[in-house]
This record gives sequence, structure tokens and C-alpha cells, in this order.
Amino acid sequence: MLSNQPSLFKIQLINTGKYMNLSNRNRTWNRNRNFNLNFNRFNRIIFMCLALLTVTSISGCSMMNFFVTPSTTLNFVASKNLNPDMETRPSPVVVKVFELASRGPIETADFFSLYSDYEQILGPELLNKEELVFNPGQQLTYTRELNKNTRFIAVLVAYQDIENSRWRDVIAVDPKSYDDFSVYLEKLSVFIRD
Repeated sequence: MLSNQPSLFKIQLINTGKYMNLSNRNRTWNRNRNFNLNFNRFNRIIFMCLALLTVTSISGCSMMNFFVTPSTTLNFVASKNLNPDMETRPSPVVVKVFELASRGPIETADFFSLYSDYEQILGPELLNKEELVFNPGQQLTYTRELNKNTRFIAVLVAYQDIENSRWRDVIAVDPKSYDDFSVYLEKLSVFIRD
């Protein structure tokens, strides 16, 4: 008895045009079908996980910014023979850290103008300033959330022998990343390294 409605237990064999009864193999067929559906569902889950992983790795630090505020760390290391006085004894030194929108004004100004009148010299390029004092041999880790417009960090060191010293250094930064720099305060010079 064949009707116009398809039977659950009969399928048409494509190559012969005949019907085959599947009543004995119904469970196996359903089991395979469910397995295929589960396997497809598993593939979809794997695909979604890989897609999510790809998107987060492409976006990099910007995704991390939703959870942790970006910051820049300066690891200061002062030399044991820092800032020698007239008798070559090591001495404490004043260090100014500037956040800048551009490096132009700090590159052209002289030490005494920058040290005493930095606000007027740097003008709108100055976004933030911090003053620290270091003793010879001292180490300090300084972490700061940068202004969103900060593009450079400048370090100015007030050595006693300013004429024979390298008293400033400037480095480019990204306010949306997690930067870590070392600032070496040597006998008569300052260096910033990443």
C-alpha cells in the first residue's frame, strides 16, 4: 500500500528508482543522522570559538582595554656614581617626567628654560608633569595612565654639571598600549630604552 504521503520507513533508491524498506535499519539510520547533526553542531561550536579567538587576537590590546586601563611603566635605575659634585661624590638628582603631544619644543629649549618655565616653553604640548628625586643607586618603578593625546614621554635630569651632561631624553609612546621602558640615570647622562 503506497500512498502519496512519504513513509518514514521507505526511501527511494536514487540509482534504481525502487523503494527500500528501512524498518529494520531505522535505528541505525536515526543514530547516524543524529550523529551527523551533533557533529555539525560540534563543528559550529568549534568554528564560533575559532572566529572569536581570531577577532580578539586581531584587535589585540584594544580588546584588553575594556578590562584593564592602558598604562606606561618607567623603570628608573640610578647609577651608584650619579650626579657627582665638585669633589666627585655621588649626589641626589631631581628628575622631571613630561607627557607631551609632540616633541618639538622640548628638543629646541635649553635646560634652564625648561626646568624653571616649562609651562610657558612647552605650552599646549605639555599634557602632564611629574617631579621625582633619586638618590645614587636607587631604583623605582613608576606606572602611569597616560593622557589620550600623549605621544611622547620626556625625562629631564638636573645634573650639577649641566654643561657636560646629557640631561634629557625623549621616547615615543602609545597611550592605548601597555608600554614598559627602562630609564637609566647614569653619572652624567640619561637614557630611555624599551
